[in-house]
Formats: sequence, structure tokens, C-alpha cells
Amino acid sequence: MAICIFLFKEACHRIIHPQPIKSSLMIFVAGIGLIANTVGTLLLWKASDNNINIRSAFLHLLSDAVSSLAVIIGGIAIFFFNSYWIDPLLTLFISAYVLKECFSILKEASNVLLMGSPKSISLDKIKREIESIEGINNIHHVHMWMLNEQIIHFEAHIDVKDMLISESTQLSLVIEKKLHDLGISHITLQFECNKCSSKNLI
Repeated sequence: MAICIFLFKEACHRIIHPQPIKSSLMIFVAGIGLIANTVGTLLLWKASDNNINIRSAFLHLLSDAVSSLAVIIGGIAIFFFNSYWIDPLLTLFISAYVLKECFSILKEASNVLLMGSPKSISLDKIKREIESIEGINNIHHVHMWMLNEQIIHFEAHIDVKDMLISESTQLSLVIEKKLHDLGISHITLQFECNKCSSKNLI
């Protein structure tokens, strides 16, 4: 993000005060960058879905590859038409794109660092799934948070009909199976029968 801000400043300066550019050197360096970044992007592509760190590196390399391609096109335009303003204009567009990707990664990383709830799991769906199980009156006092993308913690009070403790064990297994299927890895359930005065989900 700091580099993007610096590039914005430099681009604005070069738009006001255009400078001659060696287009052949520009194309050559960007060509090397395009090859290296494309190879790196392909290597990280499959693993980028399951890890925020790998996804961040993947997006970084992808944006660099796109930037290199844009610079090559700009270099060709400068070579043929001496349009030196294209270089700072490309810098502005590329920096804006990289900043946008930075903010999306930063937002996601902040949610993990603050142990926020995962956006991909619906509490309303969990409520419907669990309350559809025979013997359960309602689920309430739910807490759900992430330690990272793979480890999601879940706590809840389960209000059940009159039953033996041994019967609630079987219910626990059914609930845990449903929650595991939704991607929740660490589950703590408190079974009770008409104990809490408040039955709010959260």
C-alpha cells in the first residue's frame, strides 16, 4: 500500500512534467517480469483457495503479471507514437488495482486477527438445521469465531426436551456431524432443559 501511494505521487509528477522513456528497456524488463510472475501465479493458483497467506502472495504475483503486460503494451505505444504520458497513466491504473486487492486481503486478515465470525457460515442455517433434530426445542447463546481459515470455534446452549444424559450424547453426535459438514472444527455444546430465560440465538 505504501508503494502504491509512492507510485501515485510519482505518476502525478510525471504527468505534469513528462520525461523521455527508453521504451525498448521498458519492454525488456516488463517481459522478464511477465514470465516470472506468470510462472509464480500458476504455481500458487491451486493452493490459494484455502490459505489467506498463499492467496495474498497469489494476488500479488497476479497483479504484477497484469502490470507487466500493461507496461509492455505501454512500451510498444511509446516506441511507435512517443506517447510518454502512457507510462504514468498505466502506473495510476495499476496502483489503483493493487490498492483494491490490498484492501480486500487486509479486511479478511483483520477479521481473522480480531477472531470475527466467518462470513461463509450462516447462523440462521445452523439454527434451522439443529432445531429440526428430534428432541431439541431450540439453540441459543451462540458464539462462533475463527482462529484461522481452517479452525472455526463454535459454542452454544442446546435446549432439549426432558431426557436422560445418555440420550443427549447421541444428540450431540448428530449436531456435531451437521456442524462439521458446514466447516466448523471445534464444537462445545451445553445441554439444558428450560434453564435460560433468554432464548436469543446470539
